[in-house]
This record gives sequence, C-alpha cells and structure tokens, in this order.
Amino acid sequence: MKIICIAIGVLAFNFSVICQADNSKQTGGSSPNTTYEVDHIRNVNTSGGSIRVVGHIVIPLGRTEQEVHATLKKAAIEIGTREHAKATQIRGYRPQDKERTGVFTVGQAHYAPNGRWEDADTNAPMIVKVELSKDSIYFQKTEPAKTGKGFLLKDPKGRPIDISRYRDRWGDNDIIAKLPSGTPVFVIERHETTIAPAMLLIRVRVRDEKKNLEGWVFGEDVVPKKVTK
Repeated sequence: MKIICIAIGVLAFNFSVICQADNSKQTGGSSPNTTYEVDHIRNVNTSGGSIRVVGHIVIPLGRTEQEVHATLKKAAIEIGTREHAKATQIRGYRPQDKERTGVFTVGQAHYAPNGRWEDADTNAPMIVKVELSKDSIYFQKTEPAKTGKGFLLKDPKGRPIDISRYRDRWGDNDIIAKLPSGTPVFVIERHETTIAPAMLLIRVRVRDEKKNLEGWVFGEDVVPKKVTK
C-alpha cells in the first residue's frame, strides 16, 4: 500500500509583478538574464518582532546556473528592500509548477543579517546567501507530459497495479481495482507534486476503456507501449 501525505500552506495574499534585470556588469562584460515574476509574498513577522517576509517567485526556463543564482539574489534584495524586511526568504519555482506553496523547484535565497533567517533581530551586516543545486528539478531535462492513447500499466516484477479513486489517497478502502501489468490505458491527466528540490512525485489519472474503469496510479506505473517487451 502506498500512502502519500501532502501539506499545503495557507498564503496571505497574491499579486503579480515583473522585475527587470539591472545593468550591472557581470563576468564577461554582459548582464545575466534576471527577470522574474512574483507569485505571492507572505509577511511572517511575529508581534513586536522584526519584519520577515517569504516571497515565491517564478523563474523562466532555460537559464544557466549563474543566471538563476543572480536572479535569486536580485529578488531577495529587491523584495526585502521594498517590504522593509529585516529577513527575506525567496523560493524559486518553474513556470509549469502549479503548486507554488511548499518545496522550491529552482532554488532559494536569504537576505538577512549574516544571511541567516534566525538572526533577523540582530544588527549584523545584511548578506545574501543563495541555495542552488545543479541537480534541482529546474535543470533536469524532462519530456512534455503526454496524454491520450498508447500507454500501458507496467510493473517491473509483473505485479498488479493498484488503481485509486483519489489522487492523494492510497488506503485499502481507496483502491477500486488491481489491474494486471500490461493493461492498455488511456492517460487523462498527469499531476506533479514537488517533494524535494530534486524530486517530483507524479500521479496519473488513467482509464481502462475495456472495463470502463477510471482512477489514479503513480507515474512510474505508466509507460509508452513502444518501450515494453
């Protein structure tokens, strides 16, 4: 039995704004592309404490590691300054990320005393620290999500595939069928959830047209017909 737990954060307010890159010179005499879109910002300061904000931004695809690093740094300084925050955390997401409330898929940055969120109430120098990995989902090559005909349910050991009536529930009472490995299915939709900066959880809604049965399976349980033997 597979059990998935997903925590969804509650956000204070949403707005959208495009921030343009500055003209400061970088290595090689050119400025990296550092535009970004603000998805939403949360004010998380406690009563009587220093102002702290968390900003979620969208970074366009196709940028180098240097450009993404510069974008996160720029966003942290700009948003922190505009919000008069003593500590700012920026989380970067891809344009295709539907859930921009939890784990980041690009990277994150802190603009705070010593670059540390927990030092917000000190008078230490303001520093930007960027957390970015070349293994993050943003830099991974992914194929476009495909739907329609031409797919099979497939288990490496030939075991039956559990079909759940719910996308996020896999208890015994949620399983509506166990279809044999190799069953042809029609893919209706795919859903991605970020569970770590370098890892996605993919669920797929499928339909067995012969049995007129519809439900959810995990992404690794669905393969194109051409790669099966």
